Amino acid sequence: MRVLKSVLVLAAMATLLIEAPAFAHHSFAMFDNTKTVTLDGTIKDFQYTNPHSWIQLLVVDAQT
Repeated sequence: MRVLKSVLVLAAMATLLIEAPAFAHHSFAMFDNTKTVTLDGTIKDFQYTNPHSWIQLLVVDAQT
């Protein structure tokens, strides 16, 4: 029973160490969750490259 507990504790610690870099990779610091942006245009391309996706949008009157 003691060995089983040790194995479970080690497995839990390994899981936490492995998932920490993945959590840091997916930061939302670059996004402003309080601002809503509406885009009107035509979708030129949609790329789904695991684990991210990208949409290229053609906008007639683009303003920065």
